Amino acid sequence: MPVALAGLIVACGGSSSGGSSNGGSAPGVTATTINIGMEADLTVNTTVGLGGQLGVRMAISEINAHGGINGRKLVLTTEDSMGSADGGVSAMRKLLDEDNPFVLIECSTSDATIPVLPEVESTGIPFMVTAAADPRILAPFNKWVYLGTGVPVPSLVSEYVNLVKYLNATTVGFLVTNGAFPTSEYALLKPAMQAAGINVVGETTASTTATDFTSQVQAIKQMSPTPNLIFTIGGGGTFIKQLRQAGITVPLIADASQTTPQLISLAGGFANGVYSFWEYSTQLLSATTPPMSDFLSAFGSEFNPAPAGMPNYFVLEGYEDMYALAYAIEKDGKNPTRDGVDSQLDQLNKFVAGVTAFPYAFPVGVPLSFTASVHQGNTTVLPLQVENGQYVVLQGAPSTTVLTPNVVTATPTPSPAA
Repeated sequence: MPVALAGLIVACGGSSSGGSSNGGSAPGVTATTINIGMEADLTVNTTVGLGGQLGVRMAISEINAHGGINGRKLVLTTEDSMGSADGGVSAMRKLLDEDNPFVLIECSTSDATIPVLPEVESTGIPFMVTAAADPRILAPFNKWVYLGTGVPVPSLVSEYVNLVKYLNATTVGFLVTNGAFPTSEYALLKPAMQAAGINVVGETTASTTATDFTSQVQAIKQMSPTPNLIFTIGGGGTFIKQLRQAGITVPLIADASQTTPQLISLAGGFANGVYSFWEYSTQLLSATTPPMSDFLSAFGSEFNPAPAGMPNYFVLEGYEDMYALAYAIEKDGKNPTRDGVDSQLDQLNKFVAGVTAFPYAFPVGVPLSFTASVHQGNTTVLPLQVENGQYVVLQGAPSTTVLTPNVVTATPTPSPAA
């Protein structure tokens, strides 16, 4: 049964009433509530799932505290995808068969998200994807599926290649963890680097749950010719620490999925100098100035004490993308329908919560835009480097991102926004 908590109505599975008999105009809509269904990884990769869920919860809490959407409060019903294909399918089936959501939002791995897309399409329900960035999320095109703040792999690949060239690296070795996203990313990145004249001298693989990378470090040492840059797709701070402890000192790039405080905390001082990327908000999480500082303060008040490692960028994705979904519901009027919300999402143009609408929201989000044929909402990608235990915007590096006053800007030295 739903329970009210800090302005948020939360349901952990189970049935939720809906339909026009209670004054609603669509499944999951009653005279007083709108049911938001969420698939999140709350068991295996909680960095992803819990982070995203907290961001969604914070957005819904703020919306409900200000009267809801057109007089209706939002109810969040979450099912655990357990970070796997089977878990994702099971969670989606429970959401659609039992929980009666009006729309869906996701914060789970690509492994758990890709298998549910056909069911989303056959049901005809708007599905906002916040975390999964495998290219199969958007291809083939599915009119009901939207990728919000997260940038898909094909858009990231060109930025990765640009940075490798900027660092004058000619021979690159890879660590690639298993799973749908790392595998897809490497499958696109390797030929892109080769096409740019960069020699990929080898790759070594590891489990996504690995903590001992001794064999992978040895494999990198044995690559020939010796790589003058290591690119990691997974492994995080633990791999970076073990690589540096083994005496490998060449430049190191961690893909955008690893840009978390945990990477720095696990690697310790060995994280300094590591390159990565940021796509998630107008300021970095280490910002000490508004609006990020205000967001962080409010997050600490909403979730006190905050879970370890939170907030992370998945929190930002959930927060921003939930507001975009809420805006489409609001724009569809007093009696929203799934088709209507889908149409409103297709008209989203440079949406930023706290700027475009919802003036009480913290305007930390990157501008999101969709069209009827383009469901990638974000194109912001900025190269970073770890300095003194914090991520800062890398100075002088090439980026196709068009910087605007509402996007974090590069400065000659680390600024408060970095």
